[in-house]
Amino acid sequence: MTHGIRPTYKRGCRCLPCRASNAAYVAAWRRRHRAGVVTLATRLKATDARRRIRQLQAEHFTQAEIARRLGVTRFRPLRPVITAKTAARIARLYRTLMLEGADVPDPEAATVRRRIPR
Repeated sequence: MTHGIRPTYKRGCRCLPCRASNAAYVAAWRRRHRAGVVTLATRLKATDARRRIRQLQAEHFTQAEIARRLGVTRFRPLRPVITAKTAARIARLYRTLMLEGADVPDPEAATVRRRIPR
C-alpha cells in the first residue's frame, strides 16, 4: 500500500499521511461546492433531462433514435438522480435537435444574383 494518498485512506488506512490526504480532498471539495462548481460526477435531479426527452418524443423522435444519438445501445428510464455529464449530454442533444435552422445559411440564396433596376 502506498501511504499518503486518498485511495489508501478509502481502503481503511488511518495513518497520519493518509488522513491528511483525505482532509485535503474534503477541504478542496467543500471549496468547490461553496463556489458552485459543478463537476462531471456531480449528482443532479433528472427532472430537466426527463422533460427534454419528453419534448423530443413529442417532436416524433423515438426512444431508439434518442438512444442512438446519445451514443447508447438502448434507452433506459432515468433514475431520480443522474450525473452532470449525462444531463449535459441530454441538454446538448436537445439543443442540437431543436434548432430551427435560422442560423444556417441557405446555399441557393448565396448564388442567386438580383439585378437592381435603374
